[in-house]
Amino acid sequence: MNTAGQAPLPQRRSTGIAPPAPLESTVKSALATVMPWQAARWLVSPGEPSSEVHTEWARDRPALLRVGRRFDAVRLRANEVHAYAGRADGETPPRADVERALADATITTAVIADLARHWYYALVPPGTAEGWTVRGIECLGRNHFLGVPAPHRVDPPGSHWLLPAPDSNSALCDPGAVHELIRAQRTAAAEAGQ
Repeated sequence: MNTAGQAPLPQRRSTGIAPPAPLESTVKSALATVMPWQAARWLVSPGEPSSEVHTEWARDRPALLRVGRRFDAVRLRANEVHAYAGRADGETPPRADVERALADATITTAVIADLARHWYYALVPPGTAEGWTVRGIECLGRNHFLGVPAPHRVDPPGSHWLLPAPDSNSALCDPGAVHELIRAQRTAAAEAGQ
């Protein structure tokens, strides 16, 4: 017995085995592995040469996917997105700042960064391009192809997913949110020019 009247705890011997990770960490790790594969299956629409797409992704290169089947794509100028995220000097802001700027417009998924070409692509539901009316911003629909990085490709260099690759229609960007982002960008640019 020790001075507090309790028996001392037995000493643990080291087994050389790390204790199990907390459940939340284990689940996140499993999702990080599973989610890209679900997105890879979903992004490749029926009729696409899936073996070619998966070969390109396995080589860590973007695959050309036909737009207008699973998604349309709104092409956003990187300098405008960066200015809205707080960097009007032409420099690329920290990723967290860009993500925060997109989240302000409720865009939290399905955005590709192609910074070598100075574009971001927000993937929106198919058919969006047919009714797209935003002057100066192109929405790619049928008869277009887009270089889509592998769903696990989330870091530069090269084209990558700034926000998670979609694995269903519900994970695409809301066209209204993209409109709001563009409106907010233009308002901020006009106010900065005054």
